[in-house]
Amino acid sequence: MSSRLFSLISLLLLFITSLAQAAKFPVGINTNEVMQIDSSVPFLNLFKQALPFDEANGKLTRGNITYDRNGWPNNLNGGQAGTNLIHWLPEGTLPNGNYTVLYEGQGKIAYTDDAKLVSSQPGKDIIHVASGADKFFKVTLIIKQSNPNNYIKNIRVLPPGGICANNPFQRVKDASQCRGNYQAFETHYKQILFNPDYLRF
Repeated sequence: MSSRLFSLISLLLLFITSLAQAAKFPVGINTNEVMQIDSSVPFLNLFKQALPFDEANGKLTRGNITYDRNGWPNNLNGGQAGTNLIHWLPEGTLPNGNYTVLYEGQGKIAYTDDAKLVSSQPGKDIIHVASGADKFFKVTLIIKQSNPNNYIKNIRVLPPGGICANNPFQRVKDASQCRGNYQAFETHYKQILFNPDYLRF
């Protein structure tokens, strides 16, 4: 067998092996950057696309705020730390309804624009989010109080509903739409990383 033919067969085998590996590990391409004005909403936890607190200086974040190494405000020093959670997302991008806000630490979070506080307990707020009269979603989150010894951090904002375990590509409103395998976003967000609506886009 000539060396040329051997090289050609080797390349062909390498190509076939690469295709087989690619089928096992599919990769998405042409995704948009993740930010508060991105209408694709790739992640289930909406806080992943929020404007960083330190980038909202002057308007939403005010005062001599200090931050930990992960960007969480660890001392408000009498000020406030705010962010645009979502901003100018078209109506229909997200469902209207009650969203769950989970966080670690002690303090008080306020919500404005198209979000209203429904209930609050330590580590968990329920907010009602509905698109405004302008047909857009705009949600602002502001840390008004935070204990410097146990400051608010690891905020997660989760939409209403969940998925049926056998179909992670379809968001459902509640357990009545599944056959005993309902996974609520609020309790399964560690396993359900991506927004089901985004996966079907």
